[in-house]
Amino acid sequence: MVKILLVDDEELDLSLIREILLKGGHDILSAENGPQALEIPEDEGVTAVVVVVDLRMPVFNGLRLIKTLRGSGDTIPIIAVSGAN
Repeated sequence: MVKILLVDDEELDLSLIREILLKGGHDILSAENGPQALEIPEDEGVTAVVVVVDLRMPVFNGLRLIKTLRGSGDTIPIIAVSGAN
């Protein structure tokens, strides 16, 4: 089972993506913003193998989260999404 970290400030978007991935048999972790995503412990069984992040979020946007992860040497695959027009 693939563990996926979803990061999105829009509850509706988060819920829709979570439902799709759960139907695919994936285990989901979620965070509403970048700082929350960085606080998720990396204990065995809690570490995500891929991150799906919204680029447009207040406080700590997706690009900043990606730069922070890469700056720390993290090589986890990241899928950046945006619902903005």
